[in-house]
Amino acid sequence: MSLSLLDFLFLISPRQSKALKAQTALLVKISEDNKRSGGLHHRVAAGDGELIVLDEWATAEQFQSFFEGNADIEQITAALGVTGPPTVSVCAPVDDVPGTF
Repeated sequence: MSLSLLDFLFLISPRQSKALKAQTALLVKISEDNKRSGGLHHRVAAGDGELIVLDEWATAEQFQSFFEGNADIEQITAALGVTGPPTVSVCAPVDDVPGTF
């Protein structure tokens, strides 16, 4: 099986980061829908003014089917005041690089 690693980046402020934590029920629902739709792994990382969501899916098409037009994701980004679409990157793992684990 070929795996697609995807990340999507939202630029957010500290205020938006706090607002994100207030959306627990919706975030849990999105995560459960992610799993049911074929998501293999889901992680969130915060940097200086940015939020990075890392997902692993069997195919990029599965992710796109889940993500595009997802009303819950649109609701959470609107609640955070995010404007415009996130930057989405699709990457394939490289397993034969020495030192990879």
